[in-house]
Amino acid sequence: MKMTKIGIVVVSYKNAAMTARYVREELSRLTCPHDLVVVANAASVEEGRALAEACGIAESDVVASAENLGYARGNNLGVRTLLQRGEFSHFLFTNDDIEIRDADILERLADTMQRHDDVAAIGPRIVGLDGRDQSPHDRYISPWRLIGWRLFSFLRRRQGVAEASANETPQSRYTYWVQGSFMLADAEAFRRVGMFDEGTFLYFEEPILAEKFRAIGRRMFFDATSSVVHYEGSSTKSNPNRERIENESRMLYFRKYRGASAIVLWLLKIVLQWNR
Repeated sequence: MKMTKIGIVVVSYKNAAMTARYVREELSRLTCPHDLVVVANAASVEEGRALAEACGIAESDVVASAENLGYARGNNLGVRTLLQRGEFSHFLFTNDDIEIRDADILERLADTMQRHDDVAAIGPRIVGLDGRDQSPHDRYISPWRLIGWRLFSFLRRRQGVAEASANETPQSRYTYWVQGSFMLADAEAFRRVGMFDEGTFLYFEEPILAEKFRAIGRRMFFDATSSVVHYEGSSTKSNPNRERIENESRMLYFRKYRGASAIVLWLLKIVLQWNR
């Protein structure tokens, strides 16, 4: 049986209280031994030290970056920091606005991955405060479908109803991609595909990673037997640049990983700008 040695990366952005709560009250409940690195985005060295004290962890467990690296670069920095300590079997990428329901969740996810040797990443049920499931995402959504949704919004409403109905009694299964707010990845496969694409700042990191895994014959898996609650912090929702950042990542995904033509991307860009 493959040895389980898990490295956990938490990317924190100007919310030390939330991060400290998560480390002290949630990660401390995990029954699986693990190494932790907290990446403090847009933080000084002094702020990094204060965050380590608030979390009750060693200063070396916090990496302060003066620049806001975003999701992909921040998590990659955390992985590179962990690898300075040795090798790992898995990496857990997790937000700090999470409530862990099952203390043995990492063992359960890792065990499922071992029983499916083509799985490179796995995620549990991620339930929002509204009670709705936020993961998994079973299908590729093409640029043409997005254009149709923007031009004929009633099509999106029907799709939303279908997805909500399907999520009422979720089943464990292979899926296209799982949410990165709590995702366990095979360390060797993650490194083999070059980690997260640092061309993104936020958004589309997971479907991009799914495409990278598909290129080496690996897949993502949804485990419906375990779950976490996602509080969803307000930082991204209130960001005035959110739509621009998301669209930049969306275009990168379609162009680089799905082979969308320049004309299709141009049409999508026009529709997205016109339909704001």
